[in-house]
Amino acid sequence: LRVLLRARATGHGGVRISVVDNGPGVPVPLREAVFDAFVSGKESGMGMGLAIARRIVEGHGGVLTLGALDGAGAVFSVRLPGPEERLHD
Repeated sequence: LRVLLRARATGHGGVRISVVDNGPGVPVPLREAVFDAFVSGKESGMGMGLAIARRIVEGHGGVLTLGALDGAGAVFSVRLPGPEERLHD
């Protein structure tokens, strides 16, 4: 497994952080629900990690999203606003 972390400024003091891996990716049937509580693609998982992560990011006024790569892998992106920016109401 290979993991790549990227961070970049988005303007107005905001930041976007992306975590990219080359694993098997998120199966298509789970992509819509992957951030819901108790949804997991792992046999031993409780399905709480991404739900909690999204709540934390949203609590700071940000957005957590999932993107798919062609072939294998996934991209999870966190966008946090700067002091003069609002991402959602």
